Amino acid sequence: ISIQPRATNIFQPQKAFLLVRKRTSPFTDTPEEFFCLNALRDVPFRNLTVSVTCSVQDEVCCCASYILLHVPVQDLRLRTADCSFQPTQRYHVAGLVEGLLQTSEGVARPARLHSSYKVFSTMPPEVTAQDKKPVRFNLVMLMPFEEYQESVDKQLIQELSDAIFIPKDLVEILSVEAGAGSGRSVFTISFYVEPRCMQELGPEVELISF
Repeated sequence: ISIQPRATNIFQPQKAFLLVRKRTSPFTDTPEEFFCLNALRDVPFRNLTVSVTCSVQDEVCCCASYILLHVPVQDLRLRTADCSFQPTQRYHVAGLVEGLLQTSEGVARPARLHSSYKVFSTMPPEVTAQDKKPVRFNLVMLMPFEEYQESVDKQLIQELSDAIFIPKDLVEILSVEAGAGSGRSVFTISFYVEPRCMQELGPEVELISF
């Protein structure tokens, strides 16, 4: 799910919450139904990556994430394993943001805003490993091949994960070899993009996978 966080002169959003129910299960449209409001209490804030914390109660999934105001479109990935989603099942999603609201006296106090919009979706059927479509590309790094170490792989995977908001375990460096000319190393990189029910591929992924 993609969100576009916005701050105003009187409200500064800090956290986003998503509640996912089956279409046959109606919302109460009250803040109390978001049972994960304290999910980020022990999760440190990171201003570089988007992480989502989810939990399930009575077949309802509630997810929490910090809002990164410097990211125009924030991609929140809800995993099937975390939310117990069922293939071909229909769901609807409600949203809530938490932040600081400035009163007329100039005092900032915690506040929550409930979104009036609902997102409707149908979970795609489960895709086998053979049917997943990998994105593969070569990356030339200005680094002598003789200086290559395995720690470079970890750093590169982390940077790709941060840049296109993809879990690190889906990124794989297939090979590293000396590039044409001196002082260059060529990395062959692959990552898998599974079909998602609520959003098309982001522009960053499309740019890499031309």
